[in-house]
Amino acid sequence: MTTIYIGIFPTAVAYLTWAIALSLSAASSVSSVLYLEPVIAIVVAWIWINELPSMMSISGDHRYYRSYYR
Repeated sequence: MTTIYIGIFPTAVAYLTWAIALSLSAASSVSSVLYLEPVIAIVVAWIWINELPSMMSISGDHRYYRSYYR
């Protein structure tokens, strides 16, 4: 039962928020926000569960954005 809950609930929330965002803005604007996901994940983990970001995660984000914006 837990597996079903973990599989269905986050998926439903993700699709619902994606559909709302697309209805309120252009697809190009909404999709560019997806590139912020790694940074948001690190910040949320840092704030909510006091997980300090490792040098590997920071350098991985740096490489990711450097390669994207080059």
